[in-house]
Amino acid sequence: ELDFEHEARMIRRFRGNLEGRERSYVVPRVHDELSSATILTMDFMRGARLDALGERHNRKVVLHNIINAAFEQVFVDGLFHADPHPGNLFVLDNNRLALIDFGSVGQISYAMRETLVVLAVSIGMRDADAVARLLYRVGVPSERILLHRLRDAVASMFDKYFRDRTTLANVDAAQLLRELFDLAAAFQLRLPSEYALVGRASMTVEGIIRQMDP
Repeated sequence: ELDFEHEARMIRRFRGNLEGRERSYVVPRVHDELSSATILTMDFMRGARLDALGERHNRKVVLHNIINAAFEQVFVDGLFHADPHPGNLFVLDNNRLALIDFGSVGQISYAMRETLVVLAVSIGMRDADAVARLLYRVGVPSERILLHRLRDAVASMFDKYFRDRTTLANVDAAQLLRELFDLAAAFQLRLPSEYALVGRASMTVEGIIRQMDP
């Protein structure tokens, strides 16, 4: 996160993904002639903090743009801001986001994106067997694993979260995801670090949304 030349390259890649498409967010331009390994100079982004939105801002549209930006980066581009906390987000007058601080960036392959989609659908369907098999397939086991035990552990977790047949909207998805990763670790399954970055980013985004509009 202290390699400014690497961060500049990431910013250029993000800006390249924005070219020719109307997106929910914008990224500052790097001024190469004023940047080096120890200095990173970018466009000044004039916007409001999330906790200081004014009458010119539409809160619902802002939150919609936050969610859209997260999904576009992960599922369309495979390149995402891995630390989208409120200090790195500013809201422009047109309700679009301005993102800064690209020191922590995640990249996931198309296959990983497909895995995330299947995982989300399987959780939504309360399919413990599918989730267990998916964790087993993408993880690297350090010892022999009994798949039925992993499935039973996932089923117990689902029972805790969906005991009253609640909808996904009422579930703390960030906590569920965190416990799912912890469960994989408990079974000595080492998941690729990219999934941990997606998990961290999604937890941050969900925290922002729930705080601003439960």
